[in-house]
Amino acid sequence: MKTFKKVISIALAALMVLPFVACRPADPTPQTSESVITSDPSAELPEIRIKLFETSDIHGTLVDTSSGKEETYQYRLAYIARIISDVRKSEEFDDVMLLDCGDIYTGTTLSTLLKGAPLRAAMDIMDYDCMELGNHEFDWGVLNNVDEDATPVPYDFSGFKADPDTPVIASNLLYADSHERVPFTKDYVIVEKEGKRIAVIGFLSKIDNFGDRSSIPACELDWKLEDLSERIKEIRSDESPDAVIVLAHQDPVEVALALDPSDVDLVAGGHTHEGISGRAGNGIPYIQCDSHAQGFASAVIVFDKEGNVMVEDPLYTDIKADKNSFYDRPENIDFLDPDIMTISRAAVKTDDEKLGYIDRPIEKYGLVSDNGATSAGNWITSLMLRATADLDTVAAFYNKGGIETSFYIPSGEEKRDISVNDVFTITSYGNSLLVYELTGAEIARQLQDGFKNDIYGDQMSGLTFEYIDHRREERKDIEIVSITLSDGTKIDPEDGSTLYRVVTTNYNAAVKGSVFEGKTPLLPMDKAPVDNVSFVEVLKKEAADNNGYIHVDTGVRGIDVGKKGR
Repeated sequence: MKTFKKVISIALAALMVLPFVACRPADPTPQTSESVITSDPSAELPEIRIKLFETSDIHGTLVDTSSGKEETYQYRLAYIARIISDVRKSEEFDDVMLLDCGDIYTGTTLSTLLKGAPLRAAMDIMDYDCMELGNHEFDWGVLNNVDEDATPVPYDFSGFKADPDTPVIASNLLYADSHERVPFTKDYVIVEKEGKRIAVIGFLSKIDNFGDRSSIPACELDWKLEDLSERIKEIRSDESPDAVIVLAHQDPVEVALALDPSDVDLVAGGHTHEGISGRAGNGIPYIQCDSHAQGFASAVIVFDKEGNVMVEDPLYTDIKADKNSFYDRPENIDFLDPDIMTISRAAVKTDDEKLGYIDRPIEKYGLVSDNGATSAGNWITSLMLRATADLDTVAAFYNKGGIETSFYIPSGEEKRDISVNDVFTITSYGNSLLVYELTGAEIARQLQDGFKNDIYGDQMSGLTFEYIDHRREERKDIEIVSITLSDGTKIDPEDGSTLYRVVTTNYNAAVKGSVFEGKTPLLPMDKAPVDNVSFVEVLKKEAADNNGYIHVDTGVRGIDVGKKGR
């Protein structure tokens, strides 16, 4: 089922005491090149052109089901897979290289309920040469996604069964207690293509939250780019590769600018969900994908007749405009990879149970009040309150960046069904709902922090508040004037003694500097309700009590009472 990969995986010889100490293979002798050998040393080498494809931040999107109608589900990964397959079959290039830059599994019901098995099957069949570890590979516990041998865990799905041998890389991931390199990622791999040895070096972005830590000891990152630069020089010295690619789950421009152009031929990035390509100020070319299989990045690696290596045509290709070609229809047979379609159709059938219907859109970006509250944020946080009602919570906080989609009413219709798939899609990360006790002053600070960055939890339910925005003035802050709970209770923004129970997610609670830092939740994370799972149960009850109707809250949350004075 899998084609043979010409990949030499460079395993860690032993755990390292310090970051970026050289990890050499058991046999330090460089691999023999398959380059053409001629008896005439002055003869020109043949030009070799290798097409490189990169995906990143797929987030479980085998299929986009957000339309709510099966006939307009978008089979995006099958579309991308067919493009790559067609290039492999063509004679335009000497070979094809396929990389992924992380955040593969967490993001949709199709992936979440099956713990990534459909994605592992699809990407194994697509024959990736290597994968960078992303921060969201930790959401379910990293060892549920990656084996100790630094390859994806086995899968058995829809008639496809295998134990993938695709190397998983991240050169800077350490155990927090010992500062030694973890064994479940490789620093780098050597990918052989047409006799050329291409080193692909992994780098994971600086992140604050590693998701579920229960399956492994706590991890940390050596995220300094100067250390990455030194590690690249060591690999060049040890391996003498024909080309070097950095596969970084981080902004590729930032990475490229920190590296030596004489050491690196291409940086492929991820994590920031931007489809970009070009050349950094120091000349290093870069590529990066958007998210959720909305496109792919590519470049052409050229080894010319004099033995030089060049990177041509760094591109990001946005495929969203071709959405009619993504639909599962007979006329699209030439646009969709048949094997990936088999896996995708099976995943779609996993759990499409209808919960109820809405009669107004749930929008991630449609603002309903001055502080940036949205109907999607209101909806999710109201579900959080109902899911933790037995713990007497009075307010809920969630971050806008964690809202994965919007649900619109189809044109010409008055309502839209909401399914289990939809709930898992809009709240895809499976966060734990943690309940804390905060004072009035701490709630006021939480509201202020939401203006600074949505990662603190800028969406809310259970309260409304008035504020004055002083950020254009000398004091440059947000003044919380008043806070009122939904039952009419007034909270003093300066009260440091009265306690109120609020609910947030483990992601928001883990943000450094938040009001939750150092506090202990009422229930530990492993005993707390999980957002999407508990939301399904809440919505089932709501729909049963209201003949299938699901309410969408478009009420205001924050009001800027200082506007009149400006």
